[in-house]
Amino acid sequence: MRIFGLALLVSSLGFLTACPAPPECDGGGLVDAFHATGSRSTVTSPDQRFVYVVNADHDTVTRINRDTGVKQRIEAGASPHRIAVGGDKVFVTLRGQRGLAVYRETGRTLELLQTVDTGAEPAGIVVNEAGSLLYVVSAQSGIVEERSVTNLQVTRSWSVSNEPRWLALHPTGNTLFVATAMGGQVKAIQLTGDNEVIADLGMPQIRGFDGEDRSVRITGDIAIDVDGERLLIPTFYVDNTRDVPTNPHSGDIQCEEEEGCGDVDTGDDYGSTINPRFVPALVSVPLSAQGRPEPSSATVVELSGMAMMSTDQFAGFPAIVRGFPSGVTPSPDGHLAFVSMESANSVLAVPMGRFPSNRCVFGTPKTRQDDQGRRALEIDEILDIEGNPQFLTVPVGSGPQSITFNEVGEAMVHTRLDHGLSSIDVEAVQQNIGRQRRMSSATLVPQTIRLAESVLSDEHDRGRRLFFSSVHAAVSAQGSGVSCSACHFEGRNDGLTWAFDDGRGRSTPSLAGDVSRTEPISWFDNVPTVAAEILSTSQNRMGGTEIDQDTVDAIAAFVNSTPEVDTENRGIETDLIAEGRELFHSDRTACSTCHSNEEHPEIYTDNQVHRVFGNDVRTRSLNGIAATAPYFHDGSAATLYDVLDRAKDCSMGCTGDLNAHERDAMVAFLKSL
Repeated sequence: MRIFGLALLVSSLGFLTACPAPPECDGGGLVDAFHATGSRSTVTSPDQRFVYVVNADHDTVTRINRDTGVKQRIEAGASPHRIAVGGDKVFVTLRGQRGLAVYRETGRTLELLQTVDTGAEPAGIVVNEAGSLLYVVSAQSGIVEERSVTNLQVTRSWSVSNEPRWLALHPTGNTLFVATAMGGQVKAIQLTGDNEVIADLGMPQIRGFDGEDRSVRITGDIAIDVDGERLLIPTFYVDNTRDVPTNPHSGDIQCEEEEGCGDVDTGDDYGSTINPRFVPALVSVPLSAQGRPEPSSATVVELSGMAMMSTDQFAGFPAIVRGFPSGVTPSPDGHLAFVSMESANSVLAVPMGRFPSNRCVFGTPKTRQDDQGRRALEIDEILDIEGNPQFLTVPVGSGPQSITFNEVGEAMVHTRLDHGLSSIDVEAVQQNIGRQRRMSSATLVPQTIRLAESVLSDEHDRGRRLFFSSVHAAVSAQGSGVSCSACHFEGRNDGLTWAFDDGRGRSTPSLAGDVSRTEPISWFDNVPTVAAEILSTSQNRMGGTEIDQDTVDAIAAFVNSTPEVDTENRGIETDLIAEGRELFHSDRTACSTCHSNEEHPEIYTDNQVHRVFGNDVRTRSLNGIAATAPYFHDGSAATLYDVLDRAKDCSMGCTGDLNAHERDAMVAFLKSL
């Protein structure tokens, strides 16, 4: 199933060598093959006796004794997110409180030693194999820190833009890789030598039928294989430049409100399976023995698998599985890469042989040339010559997040939406790759333990599962790989602007916080409720079928319950922020003329339609605006400073006479919302 070509991209990374010296050939791998090279939500202790899993809903960490089966839930702090191990220390990022919790494994329990402060929304964390240094990234502050494991003091730090979230550390400790949730960027930080280098790898491109490059998004935890030869990156290639129909509705879908979906024309949608807008992929970047990347030799495979249909009508019929890749973990034996397919409730086992190491043979990969002289890599096919899938799809619980391994050959999968841990027999997976008809074998059915009961209401829990699902027929066309979370990453936004057939772009709005406070919703239309938008989008863009009102209401309940973004300056008061607030509310700028609300003052919008730059646009909320770039309906302002520039002519507020200091004050205030 070859549907795309990959554009050959040559990086200008400063510390690369096109033909590495002999010392670059050997070594560079892990001593302990089980040591985590990338961020995870579950890890094992160095002696393999214990498994640790974060429970974000419960503000706890579960500790499982593999010898006795005893589970302990240990208080962690607000929204534990990622976990790492160094020696007898266990480190947990606390996304909800700007903190890093540090524990000691006593053999009986995890003893909390201390909690240290970090930046806003700490996310990925990784510890070097020696257990002497840890690296943690704060997504909303845009800061990567190196800390001493001994005293937890910051020894070095780096600024990285575009919401850095995921980390991977080369086994040598020479290079730290940082992946961003916005803009699809991977930064390589050279940690050794006199001159620190922070370089952009440059992600390879793929093209659709129309020959246009797709937008690149990185979607989950990155990792490096045990030999230190490959950096693996879970990726979404998104077609947001092909026109989206303004009114794709089928005509037989009605909203409860009279002003709802209405009878409108049918059109193309996000749920296409022939030329899908969303292509999940795994990118492999070759690395030298010293951790130096060679992005020009990157390999990309489409992350599509097959699973057996469970319905009577299609029993035994292989169904295409696509979804949102939330992380990748190489197996300790170096044979497989296990990809967590969050929205498909499955794990995809990918043979590492699909990603040949170019160590000591760096050069130009196999390419083709089109009639315009453009060279492009070929995307790997997912079927072998007999028509069997070369990747194996293993169904697990809801929302698989991360994977860790133990010495008895189990891959343990953290399924965060149902608070479970599924154990997969790795040897059975290896034996069944390419033989999809044996998917029903009992050896492939994961053994699952429940870590905690849900603390959510039944409606909220059901709505969240559906929001993150690309395999439930009510919300998504089978095989399309699209889910609500495909555009609304973590219930927020994807940083993309979508082309529509009316000539007006639409930037994906963030759904953080209670969206119902800004009803009616959408940039231009008059969609009365969140539920009405869910109904029309799921049925007419995503390809869902026969959704009922209870299901719509459940998804709406989840959307309206998502937490606010912890923006960089939220909860902070400085003289600069106070000055910016005064300017914002002054007649001089007139920003609060439209960005105010008596009923919900915290959302900063009158929720009315105004004529702005030639379009009648509904005033957007400024709540969490620091995390929602690009700005305006068409994404024409990349930064908040660009927003102020657009308002210089007083066509939207009036910022033309602000000096440099006052502009800084305004931006500081906006980042506090």
